[in-house]
Amino acid sequence: MIAPADDVPLLFVEVGNCTEEAALIAAKSDECAWFFQRKERGTDGIEKPRCRTRWSAPAWEGYERVRPPVLLVFHPVGKHSARSRRAKVADLTRPHWQGGWDREGGFYVRQHT
Repeated sequence: MIAPADDVPLLFVEVGNCTEEAALIAAKSDECAWFFQRKERGTDGIEKPRCRTRWSAPAWEGYERVRPPVLLVFHPVGKHSARSRRAKVADLTRPHWQGGWDREGGFYVRQHT
């Protein structure tokens, strides 16, 4: 699946209608993080993140640390406000996506090891 506006390949897509609790949606992010930690040997014999066998990255060694984007879609038809649900999920999943600033390398996105 490709995000049409940006031509970005997506590996995981979660679509919800705001009926699931934010904690349950956030737990799915934990499952994605677990998947991204898995490694296997590529056809070149080099061990790399398993998602690299299904999602490519530009040819630069730093991109081997980059994980595929995960798209969350909140449809505002459920019993909870889509806006408040997004805010709660963002807060609960912050350890997975919040980056920081490195004096030598600039901005980075936190990676799980």
